[in-house]
Amino acid sequence: MRKKQNRKTTIKSIIRKISIIIGVVAIIIVPIMIFNPRVSFEATVINANSSTIFVLADEDSSLMGRFFVTISEDTKIIDESGDVINASDIGTNDVLKITYDGEVQESEPGKIQTCYKIRIIG
Repeated sequence: MRKKQNRKTTIKSIIRKISIIIGVVAIIIVPIMIFNPRVSFEATVINANSSTIFVLADEDSSLMGRFFVTISEDTKIIDESGDVINASDIGTNDVLKITYDGEVQESEPGKIQTCYKIRIIG
């Protein structure tokens, strides 16, 4: 009888610990997701260099118009097959999916300072 009670106590203890861990992870992850949003749009490259690309947002994109996108050391650049590439591999007329923090400087053209990922899609 005691073994069954000990097993029940142990299982309850394990479930309680797992619940606490899940709660702590949620407390850490949710604010990061809320305060660090990631927004994407598709665009065609007008001009590119190692630190900036100048793009025209596609008509069916969430953004409209032309934008300068800053490429930082933290920007992940991926080609069509999923391989990591350099900014110098981006060319005029490439179609990109650009993921950024959602902030655009309202100027003409617009400016995106925090770009997380650029994927060549065409």
